[in-house]
Amino acid sequence: MTAGGTLPDAVTAMYDRQLTLLETDVMSLARAVRPDQFDFVPPGDGFTGVRSFGEQIRHLATTLTIAAARILEAEPPQQPGRHNNGPAGLHSRDDILAYLEASFAYARKAVTALNAGNHLETVGSVFGPSSRGSIAIGMTCHGYNHYGQMVVYARMNGIVPPGSVPTGDEHQVSG
Repeated sequence: MTAGGTLPDAVTAMYDRQLTLLETDVMSLARAVRPDQFDFVPPGDGFTGVRSFGEQIRHLATTLTIAAARILEAEPPQQPGRHNNGPAGLHSRDDILAYLEASFAYARKAVTALNAGNHLETVGSVFGPSSRGSIAIGMTCHGYNHYGQMVVYARMNGIVPPGSVPTGDEHQVSG
């Protein structure tokens, strides 16, 4: 960002906006869930072995960090942990939320480093050579995959996701 707080490049702004949307949705939902619900896993045979609500957050945060490190061509600030669920010692809601906030800050560092001159440059990734921009897009796509799962978990616990609460300014699609 520039000293005035504006992004210097339309490409930078595009990636930053997508990350901001994800961050707003994920952080508001994570904060809406009570600490005792972070271990929630949906009941039933179809959910055997799935990540808990807290593990969904940890995984999302970890993959954001891994992707951001690839964009920056740097080593991630922490190890991905088992199944890319982050450091093993993260169990409390406060610790998980702090980890998530730090991952969004690191991801923001990566996307605000993207611009018209470098977002199509190829870097290494777990999927092979990819453009920095495609990795940034992958951060938000993968993040929304897990956000969707987290929404289901929250609703199963009687929580309406803050991002789903009508604000009165919804856009109408005309035919």
